[in-house]
Amino acid sequence: MQEWKAAYLKEGSVASDAVNKVMTQMTELSTQREGSSTKSTCIDEDICVKVMGPEQPGRVRTFGLGPSIKDVFGGGYRRSQEQTHIFQAQMQEQFRLYRVQFETQMKEMMETQMAAMRT
Repeated sequence: MQEWKAAYLKEGSVASDAVNKVMTQMTELSTQREGSSTKSTCIDEDICVKVMGPEQPGRVRTFGLGPSIKDVFGGGYRRSQEQTHIFQAQMQEQFRLYRVQFETQMKEMMETQMAAMRT
């Protein structure tokens, strides 16, 4: 919360009425929760969520509207095409083995049932 306030203060004064309104609400909630036994970082996060609303998916708080999570923290892990082909081949082989096993079991069950019918 202190970082947010420091980012929006211009030469010690508030930049706009909207910022002033948010800061006032944050200060009021902060004074109400001063005696709480909860960690101050949790309190600050609760206050930010109450005043600013829940976080928007894909956005990083206090960075404005421009950057997304990938812009700030980098992209996630991506498989190369070769790794993807290897994975697909492994899955196809596993599927083939399961199918052979299933067919063998079905054949054995049918032979058992046919033998039981004959007797």
